[in-house]
Amino acid sequence: MMAENNLGKEALNSLTNENNPMFRKVGADLTLLYEEHKDYLETFTVLSFESDNDLLQVNNGYVVIDAVSVGNTTGNTTTLLKDLEELGLQQGSMYGSVVSGVLPIEAIDEMASLESLNFARPAYRPITNIGLTTSQADVAINAETARTEFGVDGSGVTVGALSDSYDVLGGASDDVASGDLPGIGNPFGNTATVNVLLDDLFPFNIDEGRGMLQLIHDVAPGAELAFHTAFLGQASFANGIVDLANVAGADVIVDDVIYLAEPMFQDGIIAQAVDTVVADGVSYFSSAGNNGRQSYESNFRLGLDDTANTGYRFHDFDPSDGVDIFQKFTLDDGDIILLSFQWDEPFASVGGVGSSNDLNIFVYDTDDLSGNVLASAVDFNVGGDPVEILFFQNTTGATADFHLAIGKFEPVGGPDPTLIKYVEFGQADNIEYATNSSTIYGHANAAGAEAVGAAFYQQTPAFGTDPAVLESFSSAGTTPILFDTAGNRLATPEIRPKPEIVAPDGTNTTFFPPFPGQDVEGDGFPNFFGTSAAAPHAAAVAALMLEAVPGTTPEVIYDILERTALDMDDPFTPGFDEGFDNGTGFGLIQADLAIEELLDANGSISGIKWNDLNGNGVRESDEPGLENWTIYLDQNQNGKLDTGETFTRTDAEGNYSFTDLKPDTYTVAEVVLPGWKQTFPGGSGTYTIELDPGEIVNSIDFGNQRVSPAIGDPILGTPEDDQLTIFESPVIVLAGAGNDLVDTSATSGGNRLYGGEGDDELFASTNDRLFGEAGFDILDASVGQGNNRLYGGDNGDILVAGTNDLLFGQEGNDILFAGNGDNLLTGGDDADQFWIAAAAFPSTANTITDFELDVDVLVIGGLGVTFEDIAIAQNEHDVLISTLGQDLAVLKGVQGSALDSDNFVFL
Repeated sequence: MMAENNLGKEALNSLTNENNPMFRKVGADLTLLYEEHKDYLETFTVLSFESDNDLLQVNNGYVVIDAVSVGNTTGNTTTLLKDLEELGLQQGSMYGSVVSGVLPIEAIDEMASLESLNFARPAYRPITNIGLTTSQADVAINAETARTEFGVDGSGVTVGALSDSYDVLGGASDDVASGDLPGIGNPFGNTATVNVLLDDLFPFNIDEGRGMLQLIHDVAPGAELAFHTAFLGQASFANGIVDLANVAGADVIVDDVIYLAEPMFQDGIIAQAVDTVVADGVSYFSSAGNNGRQSYESNFRLGLDDTANTGYRFHDFDPSDGVDIFQKFTLDDGDIILLSFQWDEPFASVGGVGSSNDLNIFVYDTDDLSGNVLASAVDFNVGGDPVEILFFQNTTGATADFHLAIGKFEPVGGPDPTLIKYVEFGQADNIEYATNSSTIYGHANAAGAEAVGAAFYQQTPAFGTDPAVLESFSSAGTTPILFDTAGNRLATPEIRPKPEIVAPDGTNTTFFPPFPGQDVEGDGFPNFFGTSAAAPHAAAVAALMLEAVPGTTPEVIYDILERTALDMDDPFTPGFDEGFDNGTGFGLIQADLAIEELLDANGSISGIKWNDLNGNGVRESDEPGLENWTIYLDQNQNGKLDTGETFTRTDAEGNYSFTDLKPDTYTVAEVVLPGWKQTFPGGSGTYTIELDPGEIVNSIDFGNQRVSPAIGDPILGTPEDDQLTIFESPVIVLAGAGNDLVDTSATSGGNRLYGGEGDDELFASTNDRLFGEAGFDILDASVGQGNNRLYGGDNGDILVAGTNDLLFGQEGNDILFAGNGDNLLTGGDDADQFWIAAAAFPSTANTITDFELDVDVLVIGGLGVTFEDIAIAQNEHDVLISTLGQDLAVLKGVQGSALDSDNFVFL
């Protein structure tokens, strides 16, 4: 970002030239700050220095920065942190490839020369989503009803908040004394002190975090509270999220902050931190933002190639056949335009090689390139982050029109972008070619975050307005995710529906916001507006839910809040939007309905089945999961899987789960295969789970160790379709109902396989006995080692021999494949097919015991012969069938003279 500055236009152009090595590493704003500070110190003292750039967090000669290491590895980031600390960095924090902290301004030039630094930028003053006692949200979301009806107040739950500061202004002790915050001396007995992990003492902060905690305490007075500032850079923010979860033990976390330079089209480090804690079971709520639809989004269209003059290829804002490289907007006197401008390239600060091109954005006083550039954002982006932050204030003394231009800086090369987008955080009005696009981006757009919009509490059903009315400033979704965290472009953009829910704002606190004219009702207490106020209310409801059903996962909390929300309309779209919309999500949350639904909700049980190689009952890192094992709910507790009992199979990693379970007592057991012993759990080898409503029970694990094989209890199939691959023998398998596949071909043999009902596939090893029983079955000994017996059973079956096997088709029209030789084939009743050759000659002739003339047929396939090539030789009571000098089969009790071509099929 570069605006008018005391250094003068010529100095500005020199300092921010693309060839200035300092500018290329630390950008325009830090370069200008360094020079501004150096010039100031020639006359004044460091303590009195104030920057002309109001977006920078500057105090006592220090500035908050975000620095990105070379190489995107933990080791490189650690090196960068150490290097910066040697330059005087305070409160340093690293996350991913980003180091944040407070750096002496006079060290900026030395920072720019660090070999460990890829690039740095100011941690621009984060945006909190504030707009203009007891929170009226209690009534608007029925929280008071929920506390009374279900006896919950958040006890046993910790809620953490991230914002600017907690007690810079002073007054926290007064809030405790008045009962508006917990702590020693709270008159209502809520004496757990707020756990402040890290506060930010910069003088421009206004304790918005304490205001948020007051709102949480109003709705969930029994919950313990924690705080961490979000204002010391992106890495500090990300670590604050993790520390609230891991150090403070937060079950719910809420924030109301966005950094302007958070990625729009990729999950940045803050979004990744959100997803990390959510994966660990923490529910995360983030204010959607107060930007309404103040956003421009478009494919990049070349409007003017002015490379020869300015070095830029300018974007065409006009979506029609016309060309306009300027976008007009209006500012009242004193108002600002503040843009986060980005395009579809990956962020180096997230992962990957960074941007391959360089785009800049300008404010002109006229719609002509010969006019004056009043402000610009011209950081060097190649190899860095594709983002520019533009700030401009109208100081003309009157309302005036200005003109934006966006250009790709051609001298550094790279492709034209496909998609460009900016979100406006100021007061720009009458924006030409407005697209009114999504404004939710950054960590509020994370997959694990629940983004919260706002509705003024007085415009909700509880206060006579039905449906509730969305605040006009409440931000809209949905911004697409185009890259993974390694910087790879996704094959298909990921669209995350945002916001998910709406909660009330405009409710009372004792002090916040600390500005005149904020008391809407005239009751002596200021009203806290914005999605900054809505998000804490949602987080507090989550605390009530967690007390009602401890251990409820974030996914369940989000789902129930959404399903029980009161539908609202997106005022920016025509007609009433039923169900989810990009303005109001699923609607206004209701605490009582959510808790009622949760208490009636079904739960789940899950765990893992692992190969306990050393048999110690503890899963080691090298012990894999076991696939395709049966875990079941032993309803009658008889220790075996009975018909009608619920069961599941483990996946490739050994995981299993039972979902949609009613509140009840469950016995979880496993089917232990022969050749294995259970090593975990001990005792009965089962678990007894008293499942509460909506409860999520994890880590119900089973360990098994392979032991010497022995015939024992049979392996029982289920009533469903089973796939059983057996590796130890001998075993007995009763597959039961269903279309089953049982494979013992990898064992040493001696097995007994019973297909049962259904159409089954049974595969033999050696000395196996296979019984197809009912159904159309396939019994296959072709990959075995011989001496198997195959019994088809009822109906028509397919039996495949290997070597020295006995095949019995039994009832039905069976197909018997003679195999490699020395096999004995008996078709049984009905019309059977005997395949005496299939694409190859057997090593020796096979024997058919019951060939029936004019009923059964002999099939010869793949040899290219006809009946004229067949030799039929009578040997006493039997017939030998040969072709091309090779014996195929002996037919017992058949006269050769009775055989003709009708008894053969040639394929």
